[in-house]
Amino acid sequence: MNHLKFPALLLIIAFVFSFVSCDKEDPVNPDNQNTDTIFAFTCKVKDVAWNGSAKAAANPNIGILFPQIDSLPVALFTGDTLMMGVGGLYNGYQATMLMGLRTANKSDLRGTYQFAPKIGSLSAGTAIGLFDGSSNDLAAYAFSLDALEYVDSSRIIITEHKNNRISGTFRFNMKHSLTGQEFNKVTEGSFKNFKIQQ
Repeated sequence: MNHLKFPALLLIIAFVFSFVSCDKEDPVNPDNQNTDTIFAFTCKVKDVAWNGSAKAAANPNIGILFPQIDSLPVALFTGDTLMMGVGGLYNGYQATMLMGLRTANKSDLRGTYQFAPKIGSLSAGTAIGLFDGSSNDLAAYAFSLDALEYVDSSRIIITEHKNNRISGTFRFNMKHSLTGQEFNKVTEGSFKNFKIQQ
């Protein structure tokens, strides 16, 4: 077991939330009601419908690691990586979904981003994602990074990018490289008017 991978996972999560504060601009309540700016984020996780559209408290596990995290959703750039985080109840648990994509063109994110082979191998033009849907998931990600791989069909497709908001679809599935067991399969993902913080 490689314990050096745990700090890498914490770094990914820290990137997502390091700039989150109580007075951040809220993507759920847009300023301009005259245009279609209503935020939405839905998907299925292990065939169970999940909604990350509402403002939600940060996942308790992540909150323990990063007390400055107050609420979701949030989307922001850290260098050339766009990080997106949303939260909502999943089977009675305050779940969190994190996704990231690396791009050289921040002004036009439209396109298809295939998932990298593993969480720790994000490179230009690729994406990563994880879903923390139970009290054991963060530990499973942290201590199984070498064994968890994304299947080939995992991708984020950004169909629209205008007024600093993005819309698109996504799906991703991880499996254990030795057993083939699936881990938190995400399907039918859709996001609309996800506002990127400036």
